Amino acid sequence: LREDLDFLESERESQREVHDQWAARLRANLAAIEKNSRNVEFMKGEISALRQHVLSIRNMLPDRCTDVTYLEGKITQIEEDFTSFFDRLKAVGKDIDLSYYRKKQTLRRTHAPY
Repeated sequence: LREDLDFLESERESQREVHDQWAARLRANLAAIEKNSRNVEFMKGEISALRQHVLSIRNMLPDRCTDVTYLEGKITQIEEDFTSFFDRLKAVGKDIDLSYYRKKQTLRRTHAPY
């Protein structure tokens, strides 16, 4: 009977050790699951914020496209205006040169040679 009791006591000790090992593993796994659960909740919040940001940008897009089209039109108009202004400046420059040379010719004819 004593041997049976000692045997059962040793079995109980080995079972307790196995139980303690499994309990430690279970606690570690539960901690990992809890950590992953918090990470998932954090990612859900981040995804929700990004989704709201995308929707905000999507709502602003038509205004920006309209602004871009307007700016492209303005830039084209300014380019045409500068081209026209440059052409007029060239014409004025030619007129000034022509007027200068005509005046010079007139002055040469009216003055005595040097």
